[in-house]
Amino acid sequence: MKTSFIIPNYNYGEFLPECLDSLIAQKYEDWEAILVDDASTDNSWEILTEYQKQDSRIIIIKGEHKGPQGATNTGLERSSGEFISMVGSDDKVDPNFWNTTLPYFYNSKIGVVSIGFMEWRPERSEQIWRKPVLVPSIALILKTNLIHSASPFRREVLNDVGYTDEQTPWGDWDFWIRVLFKGWQIAYCHKPVVWYRVHDKSITQTMDQSSAGENINYIKNKYKELYKLYNISKDGSYAEDFGIEY
Repeated sequence: MKTSFIIPNYNYGEFLPECLDSLIAQKYEDWEAILVDDASTDNSWEILTEYQKQDSRIIIIKGEHKGPQGATNTGLERSSGEFISMVGSDDKVDPNFWNTTLPYFYNSKIGVVSIGFMEWRPERSEQIWRKPVLVPSIALILKTNLIHSASPFRREVLNDVGYTDEQTPWGDWDFWIRVLFKGWQIAYCHKPVVWYRVHDKSITQTMDQSSAGENINYIKNKYKELYKLYNISKDGSYAEDFGIEY
């Protein structure tokens, strides 16, 4: 079964080698990686070009500056894998990423494998294990995004729900809402298959409180009928509302 990594990149040249090395180290061989450079102004394109020479499974696309979701959609359109994962170019994946996650798709109703990940700050020695949180209904995913963006999904899911929303940097959250709304089931992988890098340049770290609020409101307004249906409030944490521990 062919698989696809979709990796948007914008000015993350300093992180790209670790990400790309982790792809080449994959023990599952039938993969492609679509790397879409979002008009970077650093040395990203030179790095991507060199890695493409090393491994023909690495496909690079030089795109216009559309933002992370626009670049992701360009990669999704180009991809051909039966199973897909959207990976950050500042992160890295375990060599057994596909060997570990593909068996969870044993049931054709399972559309997504929600993965656990290691929260990784390279300047620190410790790493934090973030286990996947059970999402029993669409109500919980409406409250907050609890599915890691690199969680693999079937191509049938993409055909069913469409591409990521380019109007918000949290397009993965919007994507998972639509996946659950369509009735796809989720499996949970309790092994660390992604190393999620925390650094000062990431979107989550650079987004101020005002912008974060605007993006939350965008999602809530887009799905306002669902929020009313499930009586999801804007106040309080998801842990308080649902009695769960992350």
